[in-house]
Amino acid sequence: MPLAFDHIRRQARSLAESGDTAGARSLLENAVEQGRPALRDGDPELLETMRQLAGLHHSAGDPMGARRVLEEAAAAGERLGDADPLGVMLAYDLAVVAEELANRHVARSNFVKVASFGPGALGEDHWAVARARSYLDAAAPTPPVSDAPSSVPPVSGAPTSVPPVSAVPASAPPASPPPLFAPPPTSVPPAAPAFEPTPPSRGRRTWLPAALGGVAGGIIVAVVVAVFLLRPTANPETTSAAPTAPASAVVVPTASAALPAPLVPSASAPAAAATTTPPAASAPAATRPPTTAPPTATKTTAPPPAVRTRIVAPANNSRVAYPFDAEFTVSAADVSAPNTVVALLICVAGRCYLDGKLDIIGTGAAPYTIYLGSTRPEGTGVAWKLRLDRLPKAKFNDLIAQRDAAIADGSWGDKGTPMSALNPTPVSTLTVVKG
Repeated sequence: MPLAFDHIRRQARSLAESGDTAGARSLLENAVEQGRPALRDGDPELLETMRQLAGLHHSAGDPMGARRVLEEAAAAGERLGDADPLGVMLAYDLAVVAEELANRHVARSNFVKVASFGPGALGEDHWAVARARSYLDAAAPTPPVSDAPSSVPPVSGAPTSVPPVSAVPASAPPASPPPLFAPPPTSVPPAAPAFEPTPPSRGRRTWLPAALGGVAGGIIVAVVVAVFLLRPTANPETTSAAPTAPASAVVVPTASAALPAPLVPSASAPAAAATTTPPAASAPAATRPPTTAPPTATKTTAPPPAVRTRIVAPANNSRVAYPFDAEFTVSAADVSAPNTVVALLICVAGRCYLDGKLDIIGTGAAPYTIYLGSTRPEGTGVAWKLRLDRLPKAKFNDLIAQRDAAIADGSWGDKGTPMSALNPTPVSTLTVVKG
C-alpha cells in the first residue's frame, strides 16, 4: 500500500507550526526512508516530501543536512524532465543552500537551470526565476579594461558600482556589475540661473569714457538736425518770417561721431517726407537690476500607500501548477500583532479547508507552497479559491486540531472548516485554475 505522502506532509507542517520541529523532521525522515524504493522512479510525491524535509533541516540551521537531501532528490528528479516545475524548484532549493555553503560551482549550475527552464515551468515573473537571474548577473565576470585612453571623459560623480537587483547573501561574489542594457548614470552640470548679469571685463574700463563722449555728441547733433528738418516747407508767406538758424548754432561732430550731411527737403516732396527723421544714435541702455527667478514652490511628496495584507501572486484567474507558491504582502499591524495570525484557506465546491498560516519574516511573509488537492490530477481544470482570514491564535490552534482530527478519521474532505469560524469578510481572496 503506497504511503499517503500528502497526509504525512500536512501532519509535519502542523507539528512545525506548533513548535515541534523535531517531531516534524522525524515524521518526514521515516516517510522518506519507507518510500525510498520509489525514489529511482522519481515519484513526485516522495520528491516533494524530501523537499519539505530539506526545508526543516535548513530552518534548523543545518544546511549540510538540507544539501544531502536535496542532492538525492534532485538526482532522482531528473526523470521528471528539465521543464517540470518540481524539478526546477528542487534546483532552486539546492542552489540557495549551496550559495550559503559558499559552493559557487553548485550554486551557479543550479541557478542556470532555474533561469533557463524556470520561465516555461513557473512563469517569466516568478520570484525564483528573478532570484536566479540576479545571482547570475552579480556573478558575471567584469570585462577587462583596455589600457588605451578613452575618447569620452569620465562623468563626474558617477557611481563606481551598481548594486544587484535583489539582496544577495554575503556568500555571493562581491563584484556586482550593472545589469545588461542599463544606461550608465550620468552627471549633468547645473544650468546657469536665468537673466544672470555678466560681470564686466577689465578692458571695458579704458574705452568707457570715450564712448560716453561720442554718444553725447551724437545726441546733440541729432537734436539740431531734428529742429532743422521739422521746420515748415518753403512758403512765400512764411519763409520770410521763419528765423534762420545761424551757422554758429550748428555743432560739428567730432571724427569719432561723424554723421552724413542733412538732406534739405524740397518743396515738391510730399509732406510725409518732410517729417522723416534720420535714426538717432542709440541711447545708452539703462542698467537693469538682476532679475531673480521666483522661488520654486516646494513640491510635496505624497506618502507611499499603506501596505495591505493580501495575496499578490499568482494573478487572479490564472492557471497554476501542482504545487505552486503563493506570495503575499502583510500590513504593519499584522506584522506586529502578538495575538492574531493570518490564516490561509483553500476553498472549492462550496467548502473551505484551513491549510496553515503565513510565516511572517521581518516586515513581510514568506512564499507559501500550496497543493490543490491531495494528488496531481485531482481537481484539474477546476476553479479553486485562496482565502486569507485574520484569526485569534487560540481559535486558529483549535481549528488546526479539528482539521487534524478530521484528516485522521477520513472526514476532512466532507467537513472542511466551519464557515462560522471565519471572518464575515475575508482579508483577501483570489481564484486560480489548477492546470
